[in-house]
Amino acid sequence: MERIYFGNGRRWFDLDAAELVAAEGRRWDGNNMVGVISGLQTDIAGLYRTASGEWVENVNATREHNGPNHWGLLTPTEAKAWVIRSEAENTDAILERFFSKTSDEPADDLPGGVEIPVKFAEDVLELIAIAAEKAGQSRPEWIRRAVANAL
Repeated sequence: MERIYFGNGRRWFDLDAAELVAAEGRRWDGNNMVGVISGLQTDIAGLYRTASGEWVENVNATREHNGPNHWGLLTPTEAKAWVIRSEAENTDAILERFFSKTSDEPADDLPGGVEIPVKFAEDVLELIAIAAEKAGQSRPEWIRRAVANAL
């Protein structure tokens, strides 16, 4: 486990359990190829998703003029904007995978129901999707039935 501390050392995440979702693209600035987000020549900025689902940006400038290695927490909205600005090779796939607003089912599938946001780790969400597909149900319906059965 490699702990990465940020927020003045008050927070950390396990880099080994995180996923590098996107690395910034590069473009010619008239003199050099530089990172689209960071502007660095020798290093690139990256966007990570932690095991708990948080978004963390890394801009490591240690090889360029002995600069800082900065880690910062981003909101989901900021992370989406980062991906769009980054010109990463797989931008469309990243946006579809992590920021798609499409729903599995119509919003009125449970009239009178109360919607609550719930976060799942990526691996758990994949298992739920597999189980829901086997049962011929949408993910929300499968989760509702699983909770009802557990009560």
